[in-house]
Order: sequence, then C-alpha cells, then structure tokens
Amino acid sequence: MSDTPEKPQTDTTQAAPQLPPRPEPPNPDDCCMSGCSPCVYDTYDQELERWHALIAELKSAGGNPSGG
Repeated sequence: MSDTPEKPQTDTTQAAPQLPPRPEPPNPDDCCMSGCSPCVYDTYDQELERWHALIAELKSAGGNPSGG
C-alpha cells in the first residue's frame, strides 16, 4: 500500500452529442385543407430539414450523434 493518494480516474471517452428528438409529423386532423400558407405540413418539412442539417453538421464535425 502506498502513502500517496490515488488519482481519480477520468473518463477520456467523449460522449456522443445528444440530438433533439426528430420532429413529429402533424396529425392528419391538424391540416384544415384550406390552403393555408404556411401549412402545418410546410412547417413540419422546414423543421425536418433543420433537424437533418444539424445531424449532418455534427457528423462532419467528427461526432457520432445519438438520439431521436
């Protein structure tokens, strides 16, 4: 047994960045079918594009994204 205190072990592995959950598609009842601009489906498509862009950005930065 040594008189020197043990150094705490540090985890050198880097956790994958957590992503926000994938956007939920609108329910069919959410669309009023009157040609709104923007439609709930337009908004969903934009949110989904931003979500995919975030994943691509994290992958290009060398991360291995995990999450929804």
